[in-house]
Amino acid sequence: MSELAHVGDTFARVERHFHDGERYPPRAVGDLPPLFDRLRERGLKLGIATMDSEKKAHATAGLLGIDGHLDFVAGADSGFGEKPEPGMVHAFCERVGVAPGSVLTVGDTHADMGMARRAGCAMAVAVLTGGMRESELAPLADRVLSSVMEIESVL
Repeated sequence: MSELAHVGDTFARVERHFHDGERYPPRAVGDLPPLFDRLRERGLKLGIATMDSEKKAHATAGLLGIDGHLDFVAGADSGFGEKPEPGMVHAFCERVGVAPGSVLTVGDTHADMGMARRAGCAMAVAVLTGGMRESELAPLADRVLSSVMEIESVL
């Protein structure tokens, strides 16, 4: 087996392992459905832009109980490009009829903050529920929150 084939096999096994929703189901950072209810009551349009597949994003939203709250879901395979490029934000804006300058993007990576900046979003909000530290995200964000559960504090 060539070294390249071995690396590809290892990557595939790691991907299967971490995308096994039965063994490792997504865990909410709080009671998301009531939060999303409140955001919708404010008239906000909500979406997900992820580097996972669109199918996985829909499945995760369903498991977290927020699928009915979303106006837009895009994955890396949805045809809008990948983060940090602005395509997913621009597609969201087109779908819901808003300008990028009125969008608040929430994310937990450099790529999320970069996407928000490149798209011309009104605000890039970093959350610390991913794998990055505040010191890594703060220079790229307008605000840093412990989790999305605090998002109402910036609205």
